[in-house]
Amino acid sequence: MSMKEAREHAGLTREEVAKLVQFPVKTIADWEEGRGNKVEFIEKRIVTMIEDYARKKEAH
Repeated sequence: MSMKEAREHAGLTREEVAKLVQFPVKTIADWEEGRGNKVEFIEKRIVTMIEDYARKKEAH
């Protein structure tokens, strides 16, 4: 699952993801749109963080 797919599945905005992972919104936007140098393991970690957040959100 891509970062964008995970974000959309979790119902999060780019701003919310940026706050969650402590990255600039512009970086998140650039990566989702295929710009910038995204490191694969960082993207995987962000997807994991989004999925964890979504599970916790659903539990409440």
